[in-house]
Amino acid sequence: MKRSRTHWFALAGRYVEFCFRTSSVPRVDEMARMIGMSREGLTRAFREATGHSPADTFRALQLRRAKELLIATEHSTAEIARATAFGSARAFYRAFLRCIEMTPTEYRRQGRRR
Repeated sequence: MKRSRTHWFALAGRYVEFCFRTSSVPRVDEMARMIGMSREGLTRAFREATGHSPADTFRALQLRRAKELLIATEHSTAEIARATAFGSARAFYRAFLRCIEMTPTEYRRQGRRR
């Protein structure tokens, strides 16, 4: 059965929310195991339906939540890294800088000026 783009994004969202609750870093092989697929099968089906890899989707969901927390809370970047399942403050900082092209602190400062 071929699944829709919406199905895959919803499934990825539920899995990443699970990772947020359990403070575990999202992993494609873990999601595949949880839904009874091989890593390769999941990656192929996900990419065919969405145009994105599961890992890229996980990272986008993590960063979206991190941006929300940076603006809406006073939590430290270490606390936000934990809450968004990055594994460490350093991993969070590096991913944020690479993808958003500014540090989490710069993003927070800029977001609060608006």
